Parts: sequence; structure tokens; C-alpha cells
Amino acid sequence: MSIFDSYWVKVPWWSIRKATYLIWISFLGVLIIGFVAFTLYMKSLPSLSTWHTTVLKNDFTMNSKVKDFDSYVALENRLFQELNSEV
Repeated sequence: MSIFDSYWVKVPWWSIRKATYLIWISFLGVLIIGFVAFTLYMKSLPSLSTWHTTVLKNDFTMNSKVKDFDSYVALENRLFQELNSEV
């Protein structure tokens, strides 16, 4: 018989259940506090500006037919002109 066997025999089962219960309650408390803190942080951020939410027609996509750098620069210039007119 080892020292661990004699130790576990002396530990009452109610204390193990109580420790497990306290660990679960602590975990749920930390989870709830973390969720509330995250929600309050997200609510404290400033709202988005107009240029964040504007949907542009000249936005770069896979179907933009941009084959070289010059056509990309032309698309970018059209994009900024549209952005300036929207904002």
C-alpha cells in the first residue's frame, strides 16, 4: 500500500464534490464576467465613419479585368473618385 492510496482513502467524497462544484461555479463566473467586459468594450468603441460603410461600384474583385499595373492604377483612380463623390 502506497502513501497515495492511504491519502485518497482519508479524503471525504463530499469535499471532492464541493471542490468540483466550486471550480464549475468559478468557471461560469469568469465566463460571464468576460462576456460582460467584452460587450462593454465593444459598445465603447466609436461608430464607423461614412467611408467605412460605403459600398463602391469600382471596388476590386476577381472579375475586375485587371491584367497589368496600369489598369490597376486606373481602377484605383476611379475608386478614389467614386469615394470622394460619395463621402
